[in-house]
Amino acid sequence: MNVLFDLGNVVLNWDPRAIINALALSDDKKRAIDAELLGNPCWLELDAGSISEAKLTEQLSRNSILTAQDINLCLDTARSSLLEIDATLVLMQQIADQKISMYCLSNMSRETYSFIKDRPWFNFFDDVVISGEVQLIKPDPAIFHYTLDKFSILAADTLFIDDSQANISSAKQLGFDTVLFDRSADCYQQIRDILAL
Repeated sequence: MNVLFDLGNVVLNWDPRAIINALALSDDKKRAIDAELLGNPCWLELDAGSISEAKLTEQLSRNSILTAQDINLCLDTARSSLLEIDATLVLMQQIADQKISMYCLSNMSRETYSFIKDRPWFNFFDDVVISGEVQLIKPDPAIFHYTLDKFSILAADTLFIDDSQANISSAKQLGFDTVLFDRSADCYQQIRDILAL
């Protein structure tokens, strides 16, 4: 059995509302950050690698009340908010102790991955696929096929853990065993039961 981990809200905290609340900006600008950046399809373009942060900042600041400084503040705050979920790191150590192979498949921009990729827990993973680097994005089946080929693993032999129902549904259709991750004690136990930890 292999384990394929998502990152956001599985290994790392991801809370856009908390990010917005932490910004030292006016309420109007916070609403614009939500509508035009974090809650906008352009965020998925970053994750898909189809636009850089620099280009997005340039485009957005031309047609918004947000300045480039505001947008960069949000991007920096978002990166800094990516703190580890301790219970998941404990789980990953237990999986590693059992010599079960672990991999990573995450929707994330190239810039954000560059910011976090040197964290020590990345050593748990045998290999990593980041959407922004391969210009494919979950739940598109193409990124799952790419991942299986790159890692030389089979879906039927792999447990995929993700917090998005759309991603889980896509993986299930391809034959993965799946866990929809919600941080609950029951969820962690479900993973341990599947892996016989």
